[in-house]
Amino acid sequence: MKGFDVLLTFIWLQATTVCAVPAELYTVSAISHRRRAFNAATQRSYTDSFLGGGVINVVQGSPDLPAVYSASAIWNVAYMMPETNVNYSDPTNQHSMSQWVGILGGGCGNASYFPFFQAGTDVRMSENGTSESTAWVEWFPAGAHFLPAVNMTGALLDVLRWSHHANGDAIRQVEPGNIMSVTLYTYTQTTGYIHMINLSTGQTWQSPITADSPADPSFQICLGYGTAQFFVEWNIESNRSAPLAFNNITFSGVSAIGRLNVSAPAQGESQQGGTYYDLGSNGADYWNMTDDQLGPITISEPVDAHSFRVYSPLGKFWDPTAAVLRANVSGYGAGGAEA
Repeated sequence: MKGFDVLLTFIWLQATTVCAVPAELYTVSAISHRRRAFNAATQRSYTDSFLGGGVINVVQGSPDLPAVYSASAIWNVAYMMPETNVNYSDPTNQHSMSQWVGILGGGCGNASYFPFFQAGTDVRMSENGTSESTAWVEWFPAGAHFLPAVNMTGALLDVLRWSHHANGDAIRQVEPGNIMSVTLYTYTQTTGYIHMINLSTGQTWQSPITADSPADPSFQICLGYGTAQFFVEWNIESNRSAPLAFNNITFSGVSAIGRLNVSAPAQGESQQGGTYYDLGSNGADYWNMTDDQLGPITISEPVDAHSFRVYSPLGKFWDPTAAVLRANVSGYGAGGAEA
């Protein structure tokens, strides 16, 4: 897949006020997650080589708009578990994974099309074996548009954007262990809205989103039934000589709103009507990630109608907070040579 550089307008809001900060324009490099085709299945499917999590299938409620009006979830940003005695300065050893919410249409007339709107967090292993994360938004098949750390670092924001806001708190970088809330809305086949909150820092950001190439049919979310997606993804450009391992991830507040009888205000922050779906609805399903050579990579475990847990067999009982503390005290990175 190829990426495109576009201008995305992100409207940053202060968490402590209902007044929006004036919109700022940022050019964000569209870096592809290199995802392969994902098509919502008409029958249950349980395993995949790069995705694990849950889906909610939604019936068609409008003949000319995507079936899924909104999809929401909350999750803890994962820590990746480093291997001992691994040289993480070698990029091929630096695993990468994502956690995201997505909206997909299932009635594509062209079988090669699978456009969908998604947003979430990435976690990558740094060269010293510690986890680093960022947030992003993507209108597939274009690449992801990351919210760069430089735009989320307090000191620079104080100088560049917040110095004239006496009560403005600088937006901090997303970190492993943070709790993120993401809600997506679709307005048309090529337009939508993102509302993302870092519940750990209190910062909120939101913006209208338009597909990178709205006139291209391969970017237009398909009609028919739809699927709300809640996934952990092992980004497939990474070296797969060893299994992905991470601390347990809980997706909570998992829900979708079908478009039937939806009446929404222009800004999309709340809807009236619509059909509510959760993990207890017909059409909800779970996916496990399995690699042909490495075996089970992730297991999805239902908790209740609104939440489920995703764990890696290697990391299920790993405590990342203890590992980080030990690394800081010893002077080694979390993936250093000291056992």
